[in-house]
Amino acid sequence: MQETRNTYNLVNIIATMSISALIYLGNFVSPVISLISAEYPEVSLTTIKLLTTIPSLMMVIMALVSGGLTSRYTIKKIVVFACCFSLVGSLLPVFFDGIAVLLISRVIFGVGHGLIFPMASAIINQLFTGKQRDRLMGIRAGVGALIGACFSSIGGAVGLIDWRYSFACSVVVIPIALLIAWKCPENELSKRSAKDGSAIKEPKMTSLTYLMFVGLFLFNMLMVTFMTNLSLVLSADGIGTVAQAGVVSSVFTVAAFVAGVVFATVKGKLKRYTSPLAFGLVGIGFAILFFAQSIFMFYVGAVFYGLGFGFYNPQLTMAVAQTATKPVYAPIVIAGYTSCVGIGQFVASFVLPWVARV
Repeated sequence: MQETRNTYNLVNIIATMSISALIYLGNFVSPVISLISAEYPEVSLTTIKLLTTIPSLMMVIMALVSGGLTSRYTIKKIVVFACCFSLVGSLLPVFFDGIAVLLISRVIFGVGHGLIFPMASAIINQLFTGKQRDRLMGIRAGVGALIGACFSSIGGAVGLIDWRYSFACSVVVIPIALLIAWKCPENELSKRSAKDGSAIKEPKMTSLTYLMFVGLFLFNMLMVTFMTNLSLVLSADGIGTVAQAGVVSSVFTVAAFVAGVVFATVKGKLKRYTSPLAFGLVGIGFAILFFAQSIFMFYVGAVFYGLGFGFYNPQLTMAVAQTATKPVYAPIVIAGYTSCVGIGQFVASFVLPWVARV
């Protein structure tokens, strides 16, 4: 018998939330890109950068595919299936050498990453309701920021021994996948849509959905500038070192974690004003960073930006999901939103340098 929305115990919730940890597997590898470049000096920097951009491109494609899969398979089955791609894609460079192997491995990894990314939010949106959903969405965003920072630190530390060990760290997929397969609840709503066949004929998104897609695409182009340009700006302007850039990133992470933890409480009090608060904090953070002339002001800007991100992430995910024509189509809408995030991040790498030159 299927569990109802009110019978999930702590282990069920932990298994559901553990899907979010899988989103940050790529953080194991990010710190060692320069080491990989040093090992393959004959390979152009443009090709090396593909190791980080390929998963983002695959996320765009597979996020759209995952939306269609939810009408046939439960989110739990999709995630466990995707874990196989993430694991294989991560372990290939451990056992085989060559830049071609690395590129192929990132494509395989990207398939899994793209399937998992939208499902982490979609399953919480479908299995839980009310304040519990708000609380878990906030915790997912906050804890996710900490997990991402931890994975980056671990990947960088073991990468100093051998960059291949950073890829090997992704074996954490195995226990997480087993926990999900064992204790993560199935989402009933998707199963019903597969049985009645109505998912194929009726519209799944509203005009508001598409309008939000455009806005979120543009907004994420701006959001990605913080992490990608932080160390470059600090070094170029003589404001701080790479180590201090790491501290600024840590300040952002802590602020995002705090915002995620208190998100449900803040949303309960502010309700529809939560989104303006999130955007306002991000705007203040960007303004401070734009005019910052000292490392201290970068710390202050990171606090505002982190708080804004911690509120923005769960709030906008739920807001987008609620624009679906029916709750059953929320995973499809979230998948579309995820694609907009990926496209925005990818396009930003080309557009923003051009804007900076202008």
